[in-house]
Amino acid sequence: MGTRCNASHCAWRDALCLPKGETPLAVACGNTLERVDVFAWRRDVPELRVRVGLAGGDKGLGVFAAQSAGPGRWVCSYVGEFLELIEVAARYSSSLPVYVYSLGSGGGAIDARDSRHFSRLVNHHEDANLHAVVDGGERRIDFYAKRPLSPGVELTIDYGTSYWRARSTRPAAGTESRWFGQADASARLRGARLLRRKRRALQQYSTPRVQCSMFHKRLGWSFGSGADEYADPRLGPCPERQAFYA
Repeated sequence: MGTRCNASHCAWRDALCLPKGETPLAVACGNTLERVDVFAWRRDVPELRVRVGLAGGDKGLGVFAAQSAGPGRWVCSYVGEFLELIEVAARYSSSLPVYVYSLGSGGGAIDARDSRHFSRLVNHHEDANLHAVVDGGERRIDFYAKRPLSPGVELTIDYGTSYWRARSTRPAAGTESRWFGQADASARLRGARLLRRKRRALQQYSTPRVQCSMFHKRLGWSFGSGADEYADPRLGPCPERQAFYA
């Protein structure tokens, strides 16, 4: 899978421990308190004005703020096509997804591969200045400013370490320090092996009647919450499961 929600995303606002619906006057940004944006947490406002340009180094294109904004300012939604997880696996049976953003366990994903919206070009940084709010029910992902933004600053989001561990490519220099070393090289190798298993399984089990929960869980597709539960009532038990795991 591609990008997932992680601790630097949704947990950021939750950590403020505020009553539901209440907006803080200021948030901690490093060692200082920064006043939140006047439009904090509102989605009924225009997207943040941005420009797209070269981000330098080996990052390629990036997205840069074209106006100032305070913490909590809605920047944009992640724009793309909604796909069920089985559709993601079918689409990327021979390659790794680059622009796929997970909506959570069993909730599908947003694929911005064919999108022309700037949200697909937001680059990675472990200390990102944006955080994401993922809503699987509404099938949407919204980016909010995590700290004050000034014109010209590059907008970044934390892709999460799992994004990079499934790839042979390394993050751009200076954007990631959590995954280097032999342990992570081994994790990337395991990710490549998992991708090969998914490809083989997709070819071997192509009908819904054999796509069982245990089968999904062994492949890293979290469709069910337990070994004997089926998230989709159309999916029956896998009669060849024992042969597959033998």
